[in-house]
Amino acid sequence: MIGTLTSSEMKALLERNNLGRIGFSDGFTPYILPINYRYSNGYILAHSRPGSKIAIMRENPRVCFEVEEIRDNTNWHTVLAIGEFQEIRDERERQHAMHEFNTHLMHLKLSSTATIGNQPDLFRKEGSLRPVIFRIIIQELTGRYEVIGG
Repeated sequence: MIGTLTSSEMKALLERNNLGRIGFSDGFTPYILPINYRYSNGYILAHSRPGSKIAIMRENPRVCFEVEEIRDNTNWHTVLAIGEFQEIRDERERQHAMHEFNTHLMHLKLSSTATIGNQPDLFRKEGSLRPVIFRIIIQELTGRYEVIGG
């Protein structure tokens, strides 16, 4: 059976996962990349080192974000969020976001960008090591599933 997820099912799927894919475009080339995230207060919360991905999203903030749970080809759930990239620049908000992100994901082995928030000197330092902390403001959320058998 193929169906549509309810709003509460979509939010639950986002809450119980921590790895998704962000889609963005420079106006010519579309990109899809995996990122660690935290779903919090109706937002997708994430961070990255400065680079092409961040530069493109700053220029073109319309993004999509996808999370899936796949048991096999006929048993899966997926959520797609359409929204807007918003960089968190306020220092207090940045610290709160990184604390929440790291607390939620502390039991997992994460990429090197996820550990920067745990190092206060690097967290405050301006420059290339300073992570860009951002949220995706969700404007549209859709979800589908297929379940066949047990």
